[in-house]
Amino acid sequence: MLQTFGSLALLALFGQFLGTDAAAAATPIKPAAVVNTGQYREGTDAAAALFDPLVVNRIDLTVPQPSIDYMNQHASGAAPGSHGDYQPAKMTFTNTVTNETTNLMDVGIRLKGGWGSARGLDQKAAFKVKMNYSVKGQNLYGLKKLTLNNMVQDNSMLHEVVGYRLFRAAGVPASRAGYVRVYVNGQDYGLHLNLETYDMVSLAERFSTTKHLYEGAYWQDIINGQYDSMQVDEGDAAVKTDLQNLANVNSIDPYNPTQVATWFNDVQKYADLNEMLTEWATERYIAHWDGYAYSIKNNYYVHFNAQGIGSILPSGIDQTSSGGLGMLDSNSVGQMFQNCMASAPCTSLYLGAVNKVRAAALSLNLDKMIQDVQTSIANDVASDPRKAQSVNDWNWAVQDSRNFHANRPADVANQTNSNSPSDVHLSYTYGDWTAGATFAPTASHAGPALAVFAVVNGGDKCSVAPSTGVVTVIKLGWCRVSVRVPSASGWGASIAYFSFLPGSVAGTSSIEPMADLPYDETAPITVVADSLATPILTADGPCILVGATVTATAGSGSCVITVHVASDGNYTASSATTTVKIVRAVGPVYELSNSRGFTTKGLPKGGVITLVRTPSKVSGPCKATGKTLKATADKGVCVVSIAKWSDEFYNYAAQVSRIKLVSATQVFPKDVTAAGTFKYPDGHQLSLNSPVITNWGQEAQFVTNGNCETSVDMGGSTWAFDSSGLTCKVTLVVPKLFGLKGLTRTWILKP
Repeated sequence: MLQTFGSLALLALFGQFLGTDAAAAATPIKPAAVVNTGQYREGTDAAAALFDPLVVNRIDLTVPQPSIDYMNQHASGAAPGSHGDYQPAKMTFTNTVTNETTNLMDVGIRLKGGWGSARGLDQKAAFKVKMNYSVKGQNLYGLKKLTLNNMVQDNSMLHEVVGYRLFRAAGVPASRAGYVRVYVNGQDYGLHLNLETYDMVSLAERFSTTKHLYEGAYWQDIINGQYDSMQVDEGDAAVKTDLQNLANVNSIDPYNPTQVATWFNDVQKYADLNEMLTEWATERYIAHWDGYAYSIKNNYYVHFNAQGIGSILPSGIDQTSSGGLGMLDSNSVGQMFQNCMASAPCTSLYLGAVNKVRAAALSLNLDKMIQDVQTSIANDVASDPRKAQSVNDWNWAVQDSRNFHANRPADVANQTNSNSPSDVHLSYTYGDWTAGATFAPTASHAGPALAVFAVVNGGDKCSVAPSTGVVTVIKLGWCRVSVRVPSASGWGASIAYFSFLPGSVAGTSSIEPMADLPYDETAPITVVADSLATPILTADGPCILVGATVTATAGSGSCVITVHVASDGNYTASSATTTVKIVRAVGPVYELSNSRGFTTKGLPKGGVITLVRTPSKVSGPCKATGKTLKATADKGVCVVSIAKWSDEFYNYAAQVSRIKLVSATQVFPKDVTAAGTFKYPDGHQLSLNSPVITNWGQEAQFVTNGNCETSVDMGGSTWAFDSSGLTCKVTLVVPKLFGLKGLTRTWILKP
């Protein structure tokens, strides 16, 4: 184990010198400014802006002492679950593009990180934040969880945003990533990666159904004797049949040709082999030695849909894009990768996946992305008080990453081949699933090889013509078809799948009844359905949907919410509708008057203010004319009553205000010097303190005729200084205030 880490460190070191301009790398690099056009932002959902790698947003966490104490006691990160449970905290999120900050939200928080990356709160800690920890349905732009990585093992601080983008471009449903600046109780914890969390929210964007999400870590493999210890992140932890089926198939001797041949056919019943091959190829391409497809078998997730078909999702790719990693080495690595390297047809498909990943990397122009991201985060890297490296080391690491991606396509081609990807695609349009019905495919691929079709699951439900792909229905039930293109001269092999989900039992769905929804308030939508397919929600009326929550955008009307749940292969598709009444919200306590400077603590005789509403009753030494209220005495109390009222959005309660009437005039403080005519060859002091505040809390302003200038010295005094050699007039001005006379004081200053 130590030898592995040592070798990787040497490879990384050599990578920094080979092809690197040492003089340039030793100096902080400041590329041309990048204008954020959203070119690296992916998705149209509300959360897409949070995962723009050219934007650094801000998160402020307020963490009480008991939560801090708990997290400090669970900071090791030695194994999954070692950070303990979520603890109470509060959070605001600031979108730096729109300059909008959320209201203070009650959230749950815990530390994050494993061996090597775990840090306590006295260092640059990483965090998990749970939005609906104590407030049901609460979310941030539709997100239920935030994953905030500290990047302490990535000196470049950009391996993840670049690597995950390559995964997605190659066809792996990987997370999106952006940046945030994190503050905890006002302390700057520096630049963090905002990584999209694998949960039911993000999975619904990537898969039509989710039965389970398992997390693999630290030498856990998908084989008998190991799979049962994998952590269940989503789904029923008591029933792991899907993971067990895949583990049973994988637990073979890769040196036994008969078992290997059986494995290649059987594994496709429980795995999206196309996705897995692409995931492994991308792991190897970016030199992800800490993932599934290498010796540690760490940092990966296994997703299963309702039909029990598994996919592998990447994680923990911070220590990538440096050094090198063999594309074909299969000694002591993930069992599925070993099995594939022992199977000729699987190896051919893997090499085709490598072709696809290499082509995707070339198409992305990753060198430009690296430089763009570098420019966007440069200031935050430099000012990060808890970063694990110097700015010089950061520039070295960024240059190393550029070198890696510049050289990697040729390096990978030399290890495997330089074939072009055949990239086969398959789809069907099908109607009534009745015995004897036939459906023709829409299939495409590059290269001269002929495609071969086969039934992977549900051979008793359908058959397929191997050469044409025409599917014939045998009986009701779901089935899954593959199309495989072998390698040909200059072209790689590829495979694709299509699942027919006709349903066999009539499915139903409903939306749980919802109470009236007040303006600007949000409520969760709960769907009950037989099918395990992800519900698709739409809304019509004065309301907006974000994920599975609805927010009222008016104070009246009706919001019609519709849900459609597709077939999951067992239950047919179904739909449901509910209507939510939109009502006015309870209005906040309002100020009696918006007149500048007014408070109910004092109004002088003759003082006039404008009320927010025409009062229903006025008593005491004051007089109301419409919304205008005037004090008629210099002592006593004026009582103003306003009846309950409503506007377009709120119902306001009745309110009674008591205004104290006072005897008062407005005066300057005594530290303002006397008015008059003065010579000021060395300046003239106008006030001892700045700013000048009257006894009624108004700030006075110094105005000159332009022949002199005013400034405040180190002691806080305001002075006038000759700037023209001409006579100067300086006036200190305070405007009138609800009946109080305005004030002026004037100085004539001669050179």
